Amino acid sequence: DLGGVGAHVVMRPLAILIRLSALGDVVLAAPLAQALSRQFRVTFVTSTPYAELVATMPGVAEAVGLERADGLAGARQLGKIISAQRPDVVIDLQHKVRSVALSLACGAQRRLALPRRSFGQATAALFGVDPPLDDVHQALRYQSVLSQLTPAIPVCDTPLRWEMPPAWQATARTLL
Repeated sequence: DLGGVGAHVVMRPLAILIRLSALGDVVLAAPLAQALSRQFRVTFVTSTPYAELVATMPGVAEAVGLERADGLAGARQLGKIISAQRPDVVIDLQHKVRSVALSLACGAQRRLALPRRSFGQATAALFGVDPPLDDVHQALRYQSVLSQLTPAIPVCDTPLRWEMPPAWQATARTLL
């Protein structure tokens, strides 16, 4: 029962958040996911080993794992599956070949990518000279994409409360 005559379910727009690798960077995307969840249902696509952790992030409605071994074909295939959900926006926090292929295949109305390095910096990285981007904290760099949305979503300024499952907490206590 949907509550009587004329009742309908209003679904929030869907945002796909992509950060495939580097566990620390995946975790640093948590404030962005929380901020996005104010206006969107958030699906976070990450590497399969991180998906279970990402599913516990505040604001994440769904976590989807992508196997690295599946390469570009796997990214495109997953993007086609996601496109059936008709995402409104895809935010690519990695902006590398697999994540770009995935974001394109999602068929979202809008694609946002986090500009990470200039062409010169990217070229230098190919030769092993990869200086850190240390002008602003990575969590704030990620949240800078919020200003590209219309209307802009404010940066998450509330403390992030991330509850880990009790079994994980017990494991952590034994390891510490």
